[in-house]
Amino acid sequence: MKVVRLARNGGPEVLTYEEVPTPTPGEGQVRVRVKAIGLNFGDTVIRQGDAPVRLEFPFIPCMEAAGVVEALGPGVTGVGVGARVVIPLFVAGRLGGAAAESLVVETSLLVPLPDAISFEQGAAMMLQGLTALWMLAHVPPAGRVVLVHAAAGGVGSWLVQLARLKGARSVIATASTPEKLAVARRLGADVVVSYAEPDWPARVRVETEGRGPDVIYDQVGGEVRRLGLEVLAIQGTLVIYGGAATHQLGELDSAQVLGLYSRNQFVTGFSGWPLFGVPGLLARSYDELFTLVGSGQVEVLIGQRYPLADLAQAHRALRARETTGKVLLIP
Repeated sequence: MKVVRLARNGGPEVLTYEEVPTPTPGEGQVRVRVKAIGLNFGDTVIRQGDAPVRLEFPFIPCMEAAGVVEALGPGVTGVGVGARVVIPLFVAGRLGGAAAESLVVETSLLVPLPDAISFEQGAAMMLQGLTALWMLAHVPPAGRVVLVHAAAGGVGSWLVQLARLKGARSVIATASTPEKLAVARRLGADVVVSYAEPDWPARVRVETEGRGPDVIYDQVGGEVRRLGLEVLAIQGTLVIYGGAATHQLGELDSAQVLGLYSRNQFVTGFSGWPLFGVPGLLARSYDELFTLVGSGQVEVLIGQRYPLADLAQAHRALRARETTGKVLLIP
């Protein structure tokens, strides 16, 4: 079978498309024929060696996939050949393994995929859908004006839709291009603002009648974060999440700290990793996401699809912020 591997950390050029033996499932395992693989910005951080983890080489990247069970190992019960499943490897702390035509996993990692959900939708919603759902539980949007940065991205597109469903008074969406702003508007944003324009905070103030947003969900970081703090409402909350944002944390200067103090504002981080072990939470959350997608209440925004052999090209596009929604690999 074909896989993508890397023998060392580095740029996209370290990703190589290789032939390896098809694995045989062991006790309590199944082999899944992969139909779609999800990519995340964090995959590029791991590949570069910027994540606080030590990889075992050769390393197969990507943490989420969807496919069909094609072989059972000894002792497997409760799942059969032909079952449609999604595989959130990240739940078990595995940062890779999915960039392959077939994948052997423990049955405990399988999530049944409803017939109403396509393989591409399933692969696209595993991590980013959970992230948005749990972040909105961490800092709820109900009754509040929320601002979603990078609103046409993988997590941002979920935040825009879920914030509306969960009672946000108004959703302001930012993005870097007119095309991405149009996507955010289509997904339900009340106001769209380009953060590529230097006066975007002034536009946000106008749209909020000078008050500013009550919540900012920020995965962009850098200067966008600094300006966001300036426009945040009194008693507002800035939520920092995602690989891009956490690699541009920077430092708060004395004026920013004074602003937080004088305006009773909050800055909080969010990561789904500490929540994976909460009993029953994962199953309940996927049930909710599957229901929302299957009923048409939420669109799984899939922007680009690359052949498995072109993973390096997909990484370059992610780093250059040239993508919209979820990026998928198709074996």
